[in-house]
Amino acid sequence: MPVKHNKYFLLKNTAKAMRLKQTTYEQKLWDKIKRKQLLNVQFYRQKILLNRYIVDFYAPSVKLVVEVDGFHHNLTEHQEYDQLRDQELTAINLTIKRYSNMMVSNNFGHVIKDLHNYIWHKLHDTSISNRN
Repeated sequence: MPVKHNKYFLLKNTAKAMRLKQTTYEQKLWDKIKRKQLLNVQFYRQKILLNRYIVDFYAPSVKLVVEVDGFHHNLTEHQEYDQLRDQELTAINLTIKRYSNMMVSNNFGHVIKDLHNYIWHKLHDTSISNRN
């Protein structure tokens, strides 16, 4: 099997394992956005994008990636990885929304309101990409 297929197969297995072992914070958000609960928009969790990145949540209809970041995202090497990944994802016209575990835990209403506002504007005004 070619190396490219092996890498994708590994990513698929990793994404599946991550869905089975979501963090408390990811699960809290997933419980609120799954099954089109947020403005009838479909979200997918632990989705593979660009055949090399696994994102926490992805809503293709509004080109939105949502990340719930733990403490390790504060480490320099992880920040560099996140920055590179975000650049590649925004280059294909995706918007990345990042929320810390603490934000999801302590200010969940704000997280949902922020996502709701972004999605509503994206569905009703195609120029929102110029506002981010």
